[in-house]
Amino acid sequence: METVLDKSGRVTLPQDVRDTLRLRPGTVFTVKASARGITLKPHAARTGLVKKGSVWVFRGRLTCRPEDMVDLHKRTREERDRKVLGMGG
Repeated sequence: METVLDKSGRVTLPQDVRDTLRLRPGTVFTVKASARGITLKPHAARTGLVKKGSVWVFRGRLTCRPEDMVDLHKRTREERDRKVLGMGG
């Protein structure tokens, strides 16, 4: 796979690479140069979400109280249960 350096020093990453790595405009990279070439490494997503199998897992720091998260989780489950049981929601 190849890409070209433009006159402003920019490189466009191919769409399939951006899609595979879920890169979005504004993604910040660490750039390292060595005798072997250049390495671009995207900074970790700020959301703290990582995919484990088919499940998204939060691995970041909480910005709210743990009891607020428990309450949010409980309300979300209750809403889902009402929808599944046809009770509105």
